[in-house]
Amino acid sequence: MQNVGLFSQEGLIILVNSLKQRLIFLSRFLYSPKTIGSITPSSKHLVHALMNPIPWHNLKSIVELGSGTGIVTHEILQRAPSDCHVVLFEQDQALRQYLHHRYPHISLFSDAQYLTQKLKQLQLKQVDCIVSCLPLTNFHPSLRADILNEIQNALTPNGLYIQYQYSLHLKKWLEVRFSSVNIRFIPLNIPPSFIFICKNFIQ
Repeated sequence: MQNVGLFSQEGLIILVNSLKQRLIFLSRFLYSPKTIGSITPSSKHLVHALMNPIPWHNLKSIVELGSGTGIVTHEILQRAPSDCHVVLFEQDQALRQYLHHRYPHISLFSDAQYLTQKLKQLQLKQVDCIVSCLPLTNFHPSLRADILNEIQNALTPNGLYIQYQYSLHLKKWLEVRFSSVNIRFIPLNIPPSFIFICKNFIQ
């Protein structure tokens, strides 16, 4: 591998891609701060903390809500079994176009409010895991409730829902909908974040 100054060619590619993602993310935040929720993509520490609770060895289906520039998506695709069905949701049109260009083979939809309807289009009645990067505390309470109800209905019994937020405001909303809610604090992120790890009720 050819070295260019302090960076290898591979290192320069990684750096350029990272800067590109951050600029895209920042521009979309400035355009719609309530729906994007942050000025920068998730840190590697947050991404790994989101991924670690997932039982990858027997995972058949996983949904990511609020895929952004694909920081979490990339890690999901690295870890998921080859026969696992991966589905993405991203409301922002520019980010959705970016994701489609980057992952043309992955199912991609716009509105998490219609989660169960879109899964049925893919012949998926329910899924094993949902990872959400949506800034739910920024949403109107009625929309927040609708999305959480969709998540609960889309999960298999005892299915896993992982959500990160920048406050504990969502805790009371989750405790009435899921059989267990565990919280982890991730200081190495901008801003520092809380991860909610929720198990669906066994019906």
